[in-house]
Amino acid sequence: MDKQSNPCSLYLSLLPENEIKNVYISDSDEEGFRQYLTEQVQKFDDSSCAIPDIWLVQINFENRRKVERATSKIEGIIRSELEQQKGKIMHVISLMDAYYCYLKHINPLLEENKYANIVKTEGYFLLMISSKTQYMHEHSLMGIRTDRGVHVFSPDRKGMKAMNACLHYYEKHFFCREHATDRLEVIYIKAIGEMPAPCGNLFGENNNLETTPLHLPQNYFCHDKSLVEITTSKFDMHPTMQNYSIFCTKNGIDPMKTSTPNFEFLCLAQIRDGYSHHLASLFPEWPDNTAFGTDFLDLFLKYGKCKDNTQLRIIQKEIKDFANRLINEKYPDKICCREPVQTQEYLPDDTPEQSTSPKLKI
Repeated sequence: MDKQSNPCSLYLSLLPENEIKNVYISDSDEEGFRQYLTEQVQKFDDSSCAIPDIWLVQINFENRRKVERATSKIEGIIRSELEQQKGKIMHVISLMDAYYCYLKHINPLLEENKYANIVKTEGYFLLMISSKTQYMHEHSLMGIRTDRGVHVFSPDRKGMKAMNACLHYYEKHFFCREHATDRLEVIYIKAIGEMPAPCGNLFGENNNLETTPLHLPQNYFCHDKSLVEITTSKFDMHPTMQNYSIFCTKNGIDPMKTSTPNFEFLCLAQIRDGYSHHLASLFPEWPDNTAFGTDFLDLFLKYGKCKDNTQLRIIQKEIKDFANRLINEKYPDKICCREPVQTQEYLPDDTPEQSTSPKLKI
């Protein structure tokens, strides 16, 4: 039997706009395709590279000679052979999946390493986001999800500016009594079907938005249900100092520069809750950078002159009460909750755990 008429495997890369590149014909089957995958992903030497939307395909054909003669018109022969049921698609793997498996040293052709399984791992999300920062195409968007809905931003400079404005908006209203959301998630979005409108871009067009999150108009939220969302960052929006600090730090927000009301409100809340009775120990810029820092000077002078614990406790209470009064007078629309108390206790020795280390029960 003529070897040229034998079955063969054809490997190819399907680029955006259905452009076919890197065609390779092999006698081997899965092992050859796995080697082909490795060759394609080795172009991307670290997870910060932009990974384009490329599909790596293996198709088995009955007649190698016919395929080889048509390599210059490979798209036509593929369609023809598939229509005549002489070609069988064996594997279709995204370059992203192949690259992830390459980094993890796992076989992308095994069932347990298919997209439906690896997409659930945290490492896959991080790789996807880092690789897409340089390659935001027409079907990729960024978004922010709250309890009320999703804000969608266009994948360009205008959208990034609007997204940053949106984060600052939620920072500004973090301690708002009209609490609108218990969570905020930064998400990566893939559209299925029709592209949703970048309604979140409205944040960039209205920098002086005074409406509270609870009363944001519906046109700021995306109502398209055909979205695939991948969460990259989650934030607890319960109005506590720690949650606020985490939100600002991870989103590059400096409250002293961008949100003077929140900065001053937090300083008062810390004094009210007894974290400090000396403004200078909170922030070196006090009292110069606040509207009411000098209001505490007399109390702090008394505090410094206390000679016994009884006087100390009396002045401490006066300072806390004064801070609380200022909060109620100047910030009636804000609330700062105390940090939740976590009780920890060691598990009994007979707890059926594998590790020999002490176990903590939260």
